[in-house]
Amino acid sequence: MFFLTLLVFLSLFVITFLAYFKWSFTYWKRKGVPYLEPTIPTGNLRVNFKKSESQFDFWLRVYKETKAKGLNHIGLYMFTNLQYAPFDIEVIHNILYKDFNYFDDRGLYYNEKDNPLTAHLVALKGKKWNNTRKKLTPVFTSKKIKMIFNIICANTDQFIDYVGDRCKEGPVDISKAIGLLVINVTGSSAFGLDCNTFEDASSEIAKNVRNAIVMSKFEFFKMIFGIQSPRIAQFLRLDYMSKDVSNFFSTLVKDTVNYRKTNQVSRDDFMQMLINLMDSNEFTIEEVMAQAFLFFVGGFETITHTATFTLYELCRNVDIQSKLREEVCQILSKNNGKITYENLGEMQYMDEVISEALRMYPTVPIITRKCVKDYKVSKLDIVIEKDTFVVIPTVGLHYDPEYFHNPYTFDPSRFSDENNIKPTTYLPFGSGPRNCIGKRFGLLVVKSVLAVLLKNYEFSLVDGFKGPLKFNATHLILTLDEILWLNLKKL
Repeated sequence: MFFLTLLVFLSLFVITFLAYFKWSFTYWKRKGVPYLEPTIPTGNLRVNFKKSESQFDFWLRVYKETKAKGLNHIGLYMFTNLQYAPFDIEVIHNILYKDFNYFDDRGLYYNEKDNPLTAHLVALKGKKWNNTRKKLTPVFTSKKIKMIFNIICANTDQFIDYVGDRCKEGPVDISKAIGLLVINVTGSSAFGLDCNTFEDASSEIAKNVRNAIVMSKFEFFKMIFGIQSPRIAQFLRLDYMSKDVSNFFSTLVKDTVNYRKTNQVSRDDFMQMLINLMDSNEFTIEEVMAQAFLFFVGGFETITHTATFTLYELCRNVDIQSKLREEVCQILSKNNGKITYENLGEMQYMDEVISEALRMYPTVPIITRKCVKDYKVSKLDIVIEKDTFVVIPTVGLHYDPEYFHNPYTFDPSRFSDENNIKPTTYLPFGSGPRNCIGKRFGLLVVKSVLAVLLKNYEFSLVDGFKGPLKFNATHLILTLDEILWLNLKKL
């Protein structure tokens, strides 16, 4: 009787489970919205890490297929969570900017109580996000970024020495080299530390930065569960971040703050600006920890990959590489070859090249928002209900021939003064109030890396590398799934 009762119970559970998902997966059909056919239980979420498409490839394919059918929106599911993807640029503009008060949440999960590091600016929502954003905005002005430019320059000198030693041995893993530079720059800017990664690439800080970025499958699913069911996750005190990583960065921030206060040390860096906010009772130590962590880890990925993808295209387009080198050398010659904050600002073609690289390889292939109250899209005659996730396919817009002619061709002239980019078709840093606050800093480091490399080297792809590039299937940020080896020839 026990086993019979158990069998009946399990059967009823399975039937109820399947019925719940089957009914949930009819939502978009009932709304009259075209949709991707979901799979029980994950919906349209891709979980076979070895065979899955990357976010980049998935959303580019979905965008193309949808537009080819003459459609301008589509519905999807992440488990039973609703996802709505608009492709109309007027609707996208309204969601990101005009009607932002309906979409001021990214829908990310964070657990401020058990792990303060997760409650950073990107994840926060509502009034908490708004207040934090206002406090941090003055930290990222051009004037404040200029103050830490000397830190960038000191590390680019070490970077060139490191690259010079590597290229004597053969091709260079350029992404690794740039990553070490970025760890040094952000470590010095965010914590006032000499990370010394060029001498010790396997240092404790370098190891923890990488561990913070690379999630295990278990951590990935904990994060997805937190997004799917934030209240249950909070009740269970779920934390998707590695304890070792969390403890390392928490201790690092506390030790840095204590050292500066005890020894009355003040520096022109990001950490000092956060400490000043804490001294004026605008931030707690936990908030300082979260924002410093975001600056360090977020900056590492975005800057490293943007510089790497730009170099890849410069290798494939030798004429563009030569033209950019000519601009760099001409402008640097005015100051005895020295890179300054001002002469980087004069490099207009450099700006065009990086802008085109960000079009072809947007750091985040999609922009996510969560609807916080029912929103009527008059143009598409649909109501986006509260708690629906909105997914804006940045990569699809960037490769749409309606907005960018020959989108697979690397053409920096698209961003020259003579050409006008249609609003809301180019979104590498997002748009509206939740755009990327660290844009100036990130671009400054990328420009510094490119300028110092172009000044000293010609670079090319190793023989036999044909492409196309392969992207990691589990990373939310566009990341290579292979090593990019470059030949560097000293000038």
